[in-house]
Amino acid sequence: MQTIGVALIDAVEPGVVAQLRPAVELAFARAVIEGPRVTLPRGVRDERRDQWRASLVLDALAAARPREYERLLGVTAVDLYRPERPFVFGDGDAARAVAVVSVARFAGAPDPDAFARLVASEAVHQLGHTYGLEHCREQHCVMRPSTSPEETVKRGLMFCDRHRAELARKLL
Repeated sequence: MQTIGVALIDAVEPGVVAQLRPAVELAFARAVIEGPRVTLPRGVRDERRDQWRASLVLDALAAARPREYERLLGVTAVDLYRPERPFVFGDGDAARAVAVVSVARFAGAPDPDAFARLVASEAVHQLGHTYGLEHCREQHCVMRPSTSPEETVKRGLMFCDRHRAELARKLL
C-alpha cells in the first residue's frame, strides 16, 4: 500500500497524526504514518508579519520527504501566509508531492472534536492539491476554499462526485 507520511514541524504534538489519520486514509486509500520531524530553517519567518511563508515551508518539506513516501504532509503550529494573502491554513505542491497544514488559526476551536475536524479537513484539502485537484464551487466538497474555520467545518471531509472521480483516476 502507498504511504502518506505526516511530518511534525517544530513543536506540534504527535497526537495530531491520530486526529487526521482516519479522514486521510479514507479519502486517499493510503496508509498514514508519522514521518520525520522537521525544523523550519532560518529565513522562513517574516518578522514584520510574525508569520511563516508557506512556500518556504514546502521547500523544507520537499527536502525532508523520504522517497518511499508517496506524499508528505507537514503539520505546524506557526501561522502561514502567501505574499498575495494575509494568511493561509495550508498549501500544497503537486510537483514535489508535499503539503503543509497550519493549526495556528484553529486553536480557538470550541472543543477537541471540532479541532480534529478542522485539521482533518484541511489535511485532505491540501493533499488533494498534491494530486492535482483544483478548488471547487460545491458547498460541501472538501476542495472548496475556505477563509475561516467555520467555512472549513462546513465543507466537511468528502470530495464532490467530480473530484472523487478525478482523484480515482489519479490514484490508479
